[in-house]
Formats: sequence, structure tokens, C-alpha cells
Amino acid sequence: MKRLKPILLGTILISAAQLASAINYTSGDLMLVFRKNGATSSVHVNNVEFDIGRISTFMGYASGSVHAVSFDLTLVKNSFGGSMSGVKFAVIGSVPQGAPAGHLWATDGILGITPSDMPVGAFSTLRGIIEAVGTKATFGTSSNASTYYVVDSQNVYAFDYLATSGQPLVISPDNVGGNSPFPPGQPQNPMPVDAINPATVAFYQVDAAGSPLPAGTLLGAFTLDVQGNLTYTAYQLPTLPQSQITQTSYDPVAGQTTMSFTTALGCNYKLLSTPTLNPTAWQQVPGTGTANGDGTTQIFTDTTATDPVRFYKILSTY
Repeated sequence: MKRLKPILLGTILISAAQLASAINYTSGDLMLVFRKNGATSSVHVNNVEFDIGRISTFMGYASGSVHAVSFDLTLVKNSFGGSMSGVKFAVIGSVPQGAPAGHLWATDGILGITPSDMPVGAFSTLRGIIEAVGTKATFGTSSNASTYYVVDSQNVYAFDYLATSGQPLVISPDNVGGNSPFPPGQPQNPMPVDAINPATVAFYQVDAAGSPLPAGTLLGAFTLDVQGNLTYTAYQLPTLPQSQITQTSYDPVAGQTTMSFTTALGCNYKLLSTPTLNPTAWQQVPGTGTANGDGTTQIFTDTTATDPVRFYKILSTY
């Protein structure tokens, strides 16, 4: 009997080592997910997942402060053919099942609309999906020391598969298979939790609630820039990037002025003009509408210029 104890102890240690995981998700952690839509229905694309730490860390930052978020950019690029082109990112997390207060956390790719809280049933479904993403990543890395999880999008452990109940080519993973929070008054349009980089995505706390559903709580925003740097701005959207007018031209025959301007994904733009430099005289140019930023250079055309002199500027908003 004396020789049996070390044998049993060795068995226990081996089992513990097999269960150890570099990704060790627990409820209240945030998962950073990178994914990309396949070119055709037969193309499977990887999901790349990281545990970036406790929600309490991000909620503990001072309002307006900006913090770098670490992840392996080279690994992500290599997982998508050496490029970030078309790659989407999201951050998600939740409380455990049965927690006294029902909270979940998710990014929102539409900056201009605040999502609502969710009915208890819908909240429970989404909470379960988010929890599964973390626990499956933990199990999927249990046999190695990886600080990341790279998995085929149609593997049963992948975000895409879990978000769509195994139908990522039929139901969009962008809005977690239609289970993500709703914009107020629009329950038929769940919010997209991810966006194609480079982009800024808002970050919300969404609670289980009764009718009428209150608005979700803005906790900040994540920004992934063109260099692949990920930052978190606490409790507010980051400062709007300045739009630059890069070129102007006037066609005297058509009587119109055309101008090119830079845009950023997630921002909206209007063309304002004034015949004087009086700060209160700026008005939107009729017929120009609102341009939705996509990171490219876009064009506004003014066909209404009748003033001898007209000044222009671009108004940027979220």
C-alpha cells in the first residue's frame, strides 16, 4: 500500500497537466475574435480567438483614457493568408449562468445607434453562445500552451459555428445568428458585433430586462488601426478623426463644385458651406446628404452654388 500513493499522485498530476490551458476562460473574461467571410460557400476560413482579460479591468479605467490591448498580430495575419484585408474583429463576454445580475458585453459595428437591453429569453440564448465561445477555446487549447485559438470556422468549437448553430453559410455570424442585441424599436435588425478592420467599434453592456427595453450602457470603444494596433477608449467613443479635403474642382459649364475628402470607417460626413466666415452661418449644402465613411476617399458635389464666394468644410459625426 505504501507504494500505491506515489502512483496515484502521479496520475493526478498528469491529469492536471492535460487540463491546463493557456486560454483559461472564466465568466467575466472578454474574448477577442477575428474572423473573415469565405469567398464562396465551400471556403472555410479560420477563426482566431484570444482571452484579453477580465471585464473588471476595462471597467476600472478612467473615462476617456486610452489603453493598448495586446494580441499576436503576426499570428492573425498568417491565419488569413498573410493579410488583414477583409478580416473582422469583435469583443464579447458574459456573466455566468444564474448570476444575480444578468450582464453581457459586446462590441457594436454601428456607431450611430445605441442597442437596447434584451428580453430575458433572448438574453439567455446569447449569454449561452458567448460563454460557449470562451469555454470551447479553453478546451480546444487544453493540450498545448497556446495563448490563442485558431480553428476552422465550421469546427464545432469555432465562434462562427457557435454563433449560427452550425449554419454560418446560412445565418450570419456578424450578428451572432440573429441573437445579438437589438437597436431600440428595431427587434428585426440585431446589431453586428464585428466590423472589418481598420475600424472603431462601440462596446456596450447589455442586460436582461423587461419591457420597455432600456438602452444598453456604453462602456467605451475598441479601435483597430491600419497598422494593426488595438486600443480601448474607456466610457466614450474616441476622438473623431479629422477629415481632410484632398482636392477641389469647379466646372463653370455645369456650375458645380466637386471636392474629394478622406473618411474613416464608422464615421458619417456632411458637406457644409457659408458665403461668409461667420461661425453661425454654416449650413449643409442642399442635396449632398450624408456620406458613410468606409476608409476610402469620397466625393461631394455642390450643384447649388450661387454665391460670389462660398467656403466649405466637412462635418464629421459618429
